[in-house]
Amino acid sequence: MRVKYSFTTDIKDVPNGVHFHLSRFLGKDSTDSNLQQLMDLLLQDELNLSLISKKNNELREQIGKLDMLLAESSVILSACEHYEKGGNLQQPVAPPEQPVFVREAQGESAPPPVPKQSEAEKLARIQKNIAQMNNVAQTLNRMKGSKPWESLEQESE
Repeated sequence: MRVKYSFTTDIKDVPNGVHFHLSRFLGKDSTDSNLQQLMDLLLQDELNLSLISKKNNELREQIGKLDMLLAESSVILSACEHYEKGGNLQQPVAPPEQPVFVREAQGESAPPPVPKQSEAEKLARIQKNIAQMNNVAQTLNRMKGSKPWESLEQESE
């Protein structure tokens, strides 16, 4: 579960506080290493699409959390900048663009709400997604053992 908390500190200590929270995020598995793991899974001989999907969703959740952290940091640092330019800290500072929100329930992320669809539309969407995954798998299999650009040239001919 994620909670939002606040505390009071001297304005000169704010950058250290922001640094602390960013470094706590960095201390966890990095988005780079998680992205690399996902890419490695996509190049295996036998694809585990369930695991690939799970790792993809985990990475999206992690990026969403980083986006929220950066958005909060932006608001805090903008307020400090506003104060340094002679403004008042009590005046609200315009928040940055709307961040990506990640909901958590019992340690699992919930997907964003999807507009209501009929059963036929849902089935068509699922079939389209499966067809796309099959196309990706076929392309990856063709790329196996050859240079990637050669496989792509063969497709375009």
